[in-house]
Amino acid sequence: MAGIGFELQKLLQRGTLAATIQAFLYGAMVASGPMILTVITVSIIGWLSRSLLVDGALKLFTLTITYTFAFSLILTAPFQQLLTRYIADKFFVKDLRHVFAGFMTHTAFVLGLALFLSGVFYHALVVTIPLDNITLYKITGVAVFVGQCFIWQLMAFISTSKEYQKIFLAYVLGTIVSIISAFVLIQSIGVVGALAAYGIGQWLIALIIFWIVIRGLDKRRWFTLEAFKTIQRYPLIALNGFFITLGVWIDKFVFYAHVRQTYGGNLFYSYNFYDVPNFLALMTLVPAMAYFLILAETHFYTDFKKFIDNVLHHPLLKIEQRKQEMLDSLQTGMWGVAKIQGIFALLVIIFANPLVIFLGYQGLSIPLFRILTIASFFYILILTLNVFYLYFEFRKEALLMSMTFCISNAVFTHITVLLGPRFYGLGMLISALGTLLIFWPHLIRKVQRIDYMMFSQQPIEDAFEISRPGGLRRWLRYWKRKKPEPDHDIEWTFTSF
Repeated sequence: MAGIGFELQKLLQRGTLAATIQAFLYGAMVASGPMILTVITVSIIGWLSRSLLVDGALKLFTLTITYTFAFSLILTAPFQQLLTRYIADKFFVKDLRHVFAGFMTHTAFVLGLALFLSGVFYHALVVTIPLDNITLYKITGVAVFVGQCFIWQLMAFISTSKEYQKIFLAYVLGTIVSIISAFVLIQSIGVVGALAAYGIGQWLIALIIFWIVIRGLDKRRWFTLEAFKTIQRYPLIALNGFFITLGVWIDKFVFYAHVRQTYGGNLFYSYNFYDVPNFLALMTLVPAMAYFLILAETHFYTDFKKFIDNVLHHPLLKIEQRKQEMLDSLQTGMWGVAKIQGIFALLVIIFANPLVIFLGYQGLSIPLFRILTIASFFYILILTLNVFYLYFEFRKEALLMSMTFCISNAVFTHITVLLGPRFYGLGMLISALGTLLIFWPHLIRKVQRIDYMMFSQQPIEDAFEISRPGGLRRWLRYWKRKKPEPDHDIEWTFTSF
């Protein structure tokens, strides 16, 4: 699913500084557009509404967006990974007749689930600040949550599109519309207007991207029950998506459980001392995500595909060569992500004081921000590693890695909360670093044996026909049918052997 990365590489091939900056700008927006523009939109709407909203209303607005972002990610992550696998399988076998129907089936199910769960949440929410239109606020909150889930579903489809410029413009247009709508609506309906303005922009982004990615698909069928078979076939992929996403939020939930500070509503917990530096630290991941999209995944995919094409049909020497190229590409991709993110994280750590002042977060704990920046550095590495595990179909190992990170993050964060503020942030740092140290060497060891593992998993029923009457003739016919053309005078291959 590295398709859009290949398109962005064409910009890099021009060899100019402007083209390189342009490629990484597009890559950052495609990989992290929702996160980047949510920050920009919420910040500008907050600035516009400071003098117009009653006490606590602005906090209610930001917490509504934060909770929408967090729980929409957690809810859709399992289905998004299943949808990605479904689309990838269809593209691989060149069966595009049911891609649109599969997408619509998955998305209808996810949006229905999002509608139900958000409806239950807002029904149970008791708003604790003066608000003229509580019912309208709750309806708007549900609509915003469903729209955000729609965007996450579309993210599984974005890589199949080559029109990254239109996707970029969709994000920009949605942000502009949100800001203009906020300027108009806040004056009349306050915090509900701010939330509605954000939702209008998000739905506009979703609908434009939806139009972009489905234009060339066969739309004769809108639903197919075949899409649900991916849940039966790949349950580990769904669980992996859930735990790898929950893992990056669970430390905040642990703090909420201990501190139990609510703002604006009985279900909106927050702890600014930890939340704000954590949020800023996660924002530093944008360069690494863009690099992975444009270079790391695309280079690895190319060598990976060459190896797959060779492993069952070419001589052993060529298979070994392709495997080494793939392993080198894997290591280069990981080190590339590490270097890009490491350099950026180091600059953020060095200039942390002026940076937080420039962003308007005076009083933020600089030591905590630095620790969480380092933790985010290791998190993006395990996120990258998780993708590589799934490329090799190591689903159990990928799930075990995501569960290890999620559970250990919760446990270590709980310990740091008990130890006191000086130790805050170390929970996520230790968890991410430990997970990386365990599972990175494990992947390298498994990849070094990947040719044997892939070959040994192939069906061998025909070979065993030799033990039956007439089996030798059938085996010889099978051998002749499968025997490839000799390459470099080496006649013995895995298949013929």
